[in-house]
This record gives sequence, C-alpha cells and structure tokens, in this order.
Amino acid sequence: MTSVFSLSWRERSYALSLLILAVFAFFIYSFFSFLSLHKFSSPDETANHFFTQQFIKTSQFKVAEPLNASVENIIHPRSFGVSGQSLVPVSFLGLPLFYGFLGKIFGDWIIYFIGPLFASLAVFFFYLLLKKIFSEKVAFYSALLLFLQPIFVFYAMRPFWHNGFFISLVIIAGYFLVNLLRSKKWHSYLLFGLILGLALSVRTSEIIWLLPTVILVLVLNVKKIKYVNLLYTLLGLIVFLAPFFYYQNQTYGHALASGYTTSIFDSGIAGGNTAMLTSLLGKLLPFGFQPKAFFTNFFNYSFKLEFPWFGLAFFALLIFFKKYFSQKWTNRVFFYYLWFLGLSIWLMIYYGSFVFYEYLDKSAVLLGISYARYWLPLYVFCLPLTLIFLKFILSKIWPKRLKLLFGLFFAVLVIISLFQIILDPYYGLKTVKQEFLTQAQEKLNFVLKNTPENAIIIAGANDKLYWPDRKVVGFTGDQVPDQVLRNLPILYGQAPVYYEEILAGEAGRLNTHLKENGLVFGKISPNRDFYKITAISE
Repeated sequence: MTSVFSLSWRERSYALSLLILAVFAFFIYSFFSFLSLHKFSSPDETANHFFTQQFIKTSQFKVAEPLNASVENIIHPRSFGVSGQSLVPVSFLGLPLFYGFLGKIFGDWIIYFIGPLFASLAVFFFYLLLKKIFSEKVAFYSALLLFLQPIFVFYAMRPFWHNGFFISLVIIAGYFLVNLLRSKKWHSYLLFGLILGLALSVRTSEIIWLLPTVILVLVLNVKKIKYVNLLYTLLGLIVFLAPFFYYQNQTYGHALASGYTTSIFDSGIAGGNTAMLTSLLGKLLPFGFQPKAFFTNFFNYSFKLEFPWFGLAFFALLIFFKKYFSQKWTNRVFFYYLWFLGLSIWLMIYYGSFVFYEYLDKSAVLLGISYARYWLPLYVFCLPLTLIFLKFILSKIWPKRLKLLFGLFFAVLVIISLFQIILDPYYGLKTVKQEFLTQAQEKLNFVLKNTPENAIIIAGANDKLYWPDRKVVGFTGDQVPDQVLRNLPILYGQAPVYYEEILAGEAGRLNTHLKENGLVFGKISPNRDFYKITAISE
C-alpha cells in the first residue's frame, strides 16, 4: 500500500474517516451475530452454517441419513443434496471450508463474525480501489454509499450467505490487482492470488466473468507486470483452491463435481463437437435467453427496487460517450465504464432470463430474492457511476449551489437506505429480529416439546427452523411434491411423522391420499397448525 506519509492531508482524512467507519460497520454488520440466533431466514444459510459446524467437528461435509434409501431421498432440508446415504451441501464448499478451518483454530464463535469483518474491510478497500481509477472524492463518497447500500448491508449481516462474503473478497482482490501493476512487490502478487483463490472457492460459478476481468486487466497492462512475481499469484491461488478441490473430490467423488452440477467429464463435453457446443452453451447461459423475463427482471431489480443506486448508474452510461469523445475521461475511467457495461449485460442476461418463485406472493420484489444477490456485483460497482451522474445532473440544475444540492441528494440516498435496511416489511432488521426472537423461537420450542428426537417433520419452507434439531422434509412452493406424497406411508413405517401448516387447497388431496393408505392427520394442539400422521385405527 501507499505509505501514509506520502498521502495528502485530504487523503489522510478520507482514509482515517473510512477506517473509523469500517470499525463502526463491523459492529452494525454483526447485528445478528451478536444476537446468537443460530437460526436463519434462508435454506442456503442453514446449510452453510450446518456444514461449517460439521467440518469443525469431523473435517467432512457429509452426514449420514440411511432412511433416504427407501423414500426416494426426500429426507433433507432445502439446499442439501443426497449422495449415497449421506446428506451433502448443494452449494459451493469454499465458505464452510474457510469458516470451518478458522473455527477449528479459534473456536466456533468466530464463524459468525468472519463475514461482517470482511464486509467492513471491503468498505475501506473499495475506497482504495476506486481512488486508483476515479478522483478521491468519488472514491470516498462511493465507499460511504457502500457502507449503507441496502443489498450489500443485507448480505453483510448474513455471514452464511456466499454472496456478501464473495463480493467483499472481490473488492479486496480488485485493489490488490490494481496495486500490483504499480508496486511490483511480490507480496501484492501473493495477496491478490490468495484473495482471488478464496473468492473463486466461495462462488466458483462467478469464474465466468471474474477470470476474464483479471486476464483483460493484465493484458492491457502487460508492460507493468513483473512476470516472475506471477508465481506468487499462482502460489496464492493454490493455497485456497487445492484444499477446495480436495474436499470437492472427497464430498462428491470428483474435484470438478459439485452439489449444483455433475463432473464436467460426465457432462457430454468429451462427446464430440456438437455435444461440446451444447454443453458449453448450457454452462454459459444455463437459463437460456428469455427476453420477456429479462426485461421484467431488469425493470424490477434495477429501477423498482434499486433505482437510487443502480437506476441512476444506468443513466450515467448514457452520458458516457459524450464525455469520452470530449476527452474528459482517463483510460482507467473509460475501461471501468466499458467493464461495468459488459458485466451488467452479462449478469442481467445470465440470471435475468430465469423466473425464480421463492415466495407465495410471486409478484413480490424484495431484498432477499435471488436476483438481488446474483446482481450484487452490479449494485456495488455502480456506485461511482451513480455519484458521477448525480453531479452531472445537479450541475445542470443549479451549478452555483452544486455542493448544497449534492449534499441534499446524498442525504436522501442515506435515508432511503436506512428505511430499507430497518423497515423493509420482509427483511428489515425490525421484522427479522421480531420474527426470530419471538415467533420462530416460540414455534421451535413447541415442536421440540411435542415431538420425539427421531421425529421427521414435513416442514416445507419451515425446514430451516427445525433442522438440525429434527429431521425434516423441505420443499418450496404451495403444493406438496408428488415424490413426498407417495412416500408418506413408507416414511410412517420408519419413524414418527409430523406435518406442519396444511396449505390452502391441499387438505383434500392430502387427506384422500392418507386415507387410501390407512392413515390420517391428528392435530397436536387446537391452537397450532401442526399434525401427527397416525393410523386410522389409532
């Protein structure tokens, strides 16, 4: 890094302010960690938390579930897969592997604070990165916006989501990538390799844009690279990717297999040119290209949910060419604009062509829906463009009071962010705290009191609440899958089976099927929508 003594007074004040802010951010982002809830609002968090703990205890990412062999592998929470007679992670292993390794050394308390720590560091490194591309002011105010960017904060507060940890690592890796072009010191190359390797292990699918970005930056700056130091970068990559691939092989039977996909060698790539092309297109655009879904999702998650952030940045792109051809941009800014435009198009098409229904209200546009986390890199890296557009527009409206107007609009962005973070009806701090400290805990206590330890609960979307205290059958949607329904009689013969919350329109279908198999629902409590499956004779 640049020596603090070589910085200007303004740079030192900016850096000191952001360091203090980073400390403050750590405590804010650790809000849920300090509450020690250990129950989560999503199946991905539940899985990552469980397998992190499993790795700390056993150094493995497997847990046996022999009952699955006779019931078509239905006994598992969502975000869990089944391999043989074991439950395994569906998602990437990098996060539980890294968290679990630190948990073995320092104790499992630390796993709840790793995500918030890296997120708070990312706020400071975001400034350091942008300062090498834009002006000091743009870098500083972009870092301030990142500190309270609603979706970034949402995932920074949830350490067992991959996405928040991943984007924090990308920001830090981005700084070291730009820095190694200037310093040429071996430790910059090593640190870049370490952070990049960790990021790729956390969300391996992002290699499809992350690796081309790195290669492009290095190619465009080929004369600034000290080639011998690239060996340190390679060493850094190996430090995290070698154990990642080792545990991939141990867990899934192949280093390139995962819970999402089978091995690349089983995917048809080796089956000739046609099979190779089909397989590659399937990996590049796994959801195809659906224009209607793309434009609907683009509007919902660029303007409807995130207009003050990403929406304004989109308009900043409209003034890009005018600024560039008037020769007011440096090559670094020009590259950033083009890179961000390309990344936006790619991620929007890649994820925007698929329709995710994660809530009963299928029209809901929420902070916690998949699109928001998949497009998190866009919401983060758009921030300097948002500021540039604000300055451009405000200078046209009232140039003599530009600072005043900019300050007012900046304050409005902060207020909007605080409202989303605290008062969002689904995911605001107030809602989540109330739900998990009162309602969810009360529901869990009731179930633990009224079911034996070997019980299996047909829990649907509430699987995350009861696992791992009880075995669960998890599923998404407003209808019980046929696979679950036809295995209920078999499941009944193996363990006590309970059912929670019979959804509207499902009662007739469920009762008919159970009656045909000599079974019936028995309500546990008149005040609870919770049932035990029993024989009719009982």
